[in-house]
Amino acid sequence: DDTPQEAREGPPALHRISGIWRKATKFFESQNSAKEREVASALQEQRSQYEAQLAEATKSFETQTAAKERQMASALSEWSSSVQEQRSKYEARLAEAELQSLKLLDQREKEIEDLNKQLAANAVQVEELKADRALKDSSQATMITEITALKDDLDSSRREIS
Repeated sequence: DDTPQEAREGPPALHRISGIWRKATKFFESQNSAKEREVASALQEQRSQYEAQLAEATKSFETQTAAKERQMASALSEWSSSVQEQRSKYEARLAEAELQSLKLLDQREKEIEDLNKQLAANAVQVEELKADRALKDSSQATMITEITALKDDLDSSRREIS
């Protein structure tokens, strides 16, 4: 338990519940952070792959034009078509990746919303447990008072009998 000793007031069960609450909150935050880093990493990896493909296509073009200077017009036209096709494919892949990323982000947002709802429900349960504990403590104090009074009456009766 990482709570300072002087901050521990109240029943140990509440401290355990508070500790579990803090750990659960940290866990959910770290899960969300890890998922966000995972999505960012996947996007960066896809971007790097697509940029490498584009660089490779550009290099191929430069090699072809140097080797075929006399056929420059047809090579340029051919390359232009190839680049346009690859660009279309790249843009289609990029659009698909962005769509997948948006879907994943929507899913993560829903998961976060669900986790927040769970946390809120847990907070309500904690408050109910606190109220139950306060009621039990009050009942216990009343019972101790009644037992003490009965003991005093019993002691008094015994003294009168003796």
